[in-house]
Amino acid sequence: MRKIFMTMMAAMLLCVSANAQDTKHEISIAYGGGSTSQILDAWTKVGTSLGSFGTATFDNEKLFGPISAEYFYRINNVIGVGAIGAFMRSNEEARVSGHEYGDKTSTYITVMPAVKFNWLQKKNFGLYSKLAAGITLQNVKFEEDDTDKTDTEKQTFFNFQASLLGIEVGNKVCGFAEFGFGEQGIIMGGVRCKF
Repeated sequence: MRKIFMTMMAAMLLCVSANAQDTKHEISIAYGGGSTSQILDAWTKVGTSLGSFGTATFDNEKLFGPISAEYFYRINNVIGVGAIGAFMRSNEEARVSGHEYGDKTSTYITVMPAVKFNWLQKKNFGLYSKLAAGITLQNVKFEEDDTDKTDTEKQTFFNFQASLLGIEVGNKVCGFAEFGFGEQGIIMGGVRCKF
């Protein structure tokens, strides 16, 4: 099994070396869905509802993000190092026993160092994987309707992105899609510029 794995890795490296580009820098903008912050937010709502025996619920959610920006520097034909910044915001109405109680706004800002592995790089097509780990700053603001009282809660927690498969189409400017798990989402797409 180890020999098969090593042979596959050597073949991928040869493919990448044979199709190397002269670009060293990459800047990307992406929009995704199913981020870890969205999943955390959903579980928090489920816990609130269960803890209140169904009297506390949330409605009319408006979600923006996760939207992210990336920068990578290719240190060789296979490996690129860089950073990812991601932003997500959700706004929803809190209800108690069916009556509107207030508004909850959750904002997530994430910063992660990252590494990208370019497995195949043709002139107008590429396959890659990406790993990132860092921190998320969460800010939750709750405004009560009747009293105009505002409560704010801030947290910092570990976050990550593991994009198992990335596909890009184009040359210096390309579109891409990624599939994985983490703060950028289970699936995401965007535009990348290489120079």
